Amino acid sequence: SGQEAASVVAQTLKRRGYRVRQAVDSERVYLAADKNRLLRLGTYLSHLSIILLILGFLLGSYLGFRERAFMVPEGSVRELGRGTNLSLQLDSFVDEYYPEGPPKDYRSEVVLYENGSEVKRGLIRVNHLLGYKGVRFYQSFYGQAAVMTVADASGVVLYDDGVAMGWTTGQKPYQRPTGIFSLPNAGVTAYVVGPAQGYYDPLIKAGQMRVELYRDNAPGVPVASSTLEQGETRNLGGYSVTFLREKQFSGFQVSKDPGNLIIWISSGLFMVGLFAVLYFPHRQVWARVVGAASGGSDVMVRTTSSRSFGVASDFEGLAQEMGAELASKATPVEVKEG
Repeated sequence: SGQEAASVVAQTLKRRGYRVRQAVDSERVYLAADKNRLLRLGTYLSHLSIILLILGFLLGSYLGFRERAFMVPEGSVRELGRGTNLSLQLDSFVDEYYPEGPPKDYRSEVVLYENGSEVKRGLIRVNHLLGYKGVRFYQSFYGQAAVMTVADASGVVLYDDGVAMGWTTGQKPYQRPTGIFSLPNAGVTAYVVGPAQGYYDPLIKAGQMRVELYRDNAPGVPVASSTLEQGETRNLGGYSVTFLREKQFSGFQVSKDPGNLIIWISSGLFMVGLFAVLYFPHRQVWARVVGAASGGSDVMVRTTSSRSFGVASDFEGLAQEMGAELASKATPVEVKEG
């Protein structure tokens, strides 16, 4: 009978994961079935992920920062600024090389302070960062540093610290490492220039440093300049300047991105949404079962557009399975695909 054939159709659909609803009208039985209906939300997840991605980018752009050249000499402490109240001390820096010459490893032992109090110690190396309250320190580069002292005419020490020589001045082949430090109360800026790397430098010999002093109100005119040997003190423009020794500095990339977590969440939502839409598409099937005068049944089944991805092959398999189930029953049936 038509009701028996409809029951077989419904059971076949349920085995394939369809949710089946049924309505009876006189001699006809109508079935509507669908599956993966909730996974249609994958489209909305993908759209939501784009919105979150934009939000994360805006948060990172306006509330975060990236410092690409935060340089700290060995034994020195440098304030990060940018409203973080953080400062970093470089206890030691080590660089290692393979026998053939390429760098093997370089790492920095550091101490992190917040408002002057130690909050964290750690080792920073390539691919091994130090993080604190969303601020991340990455090992980026390293170079030469010079330890300098400057005293005024009365003997008051105005500067006693390392100078990271992370910039380059001069023309090839005499490109010289250069560092800068300031004497704020005196209105003076000092440039420390080392010898050219890899070439004989006729101006600055190995183990020497050239110091040039400039007034802040007249930056283009040097007050005094001289080349100092290690441990030598000279009077430059009324200041006693001493080049104590050479050291190394470590260069870090520092970043804070409050939108980073949101971007990761948006990426995950996008992948989930894409997977749901591509691999679990919404399927719909409609069937009509009509009892025939001969005692058999006519079954007409249709689905959504066959141009949709995977619909034709899925529907063909469903129709074949349905036909086989109906054919195994005693009641003769005729299955029609619509």
